[in-house]
Amino acid sequence: MLPFETSRLMLRDPRITDLQPLTEMWTDAAVAQFMDDYGPRDPAGVQEWLTQIVRALEDCPESNPSSVQLTLARKDDAAVVGWLGLGASSRGVADWDFGYAVHPAHRGNGYAAEALAGAVDGCRRRFGIETFWGECHRANAASARVMTRAGFSEIASSDDGNRRFVLGSSTALASA
Repeated sequence: MLPFETSRLMLRDPRITDLQPLTEMWTDAAVAQFMDDYGPRDPAGVQEWLTQIVRALEDCPESNPSSVQLTLARKDDAAVVGWLGLGASSRGVADWDFGYAVHPAHRGNGYAAEALAGAVDGCRRRFGIETFWGECHRANAASARVMTRAGFSEIASSDDGNRRFVLGSSTALASA
């Protein structure tokens, strides 16, 4: 898949060479705290996860995928600052949902909001995806700020009390 760009970031396909920074990110306690059961938790798990993503991209590049996995890399020095995954939602709140994580050394720089806004814009233009939604733990104020800064609006909390955010308009969003 061709990459998406923002003013400071290249949102590109993951590469095996991303292993070290992605391992540092995925094994960080703050990532584990808020990702629930999604994502790898140890170095071996990160290696397996990344290898599967890279292999899938090599085996079956799609012009209109059901999901995208993106490495967030700074344009100025190619440093990997995080990950963003977007894909078809199974919960009926919007067309696609997403998850993201930022490497501990790069938090607080606005990369997550910039990447999310850029990826949403790119997915709309390239794949015709109209609506997006995300959710964060009640205690995760930083994630709530990311979604708001990326243009999402907060809607009613989910059944478990997590905060829910949407971008786009549809009948599904009105009833979420």
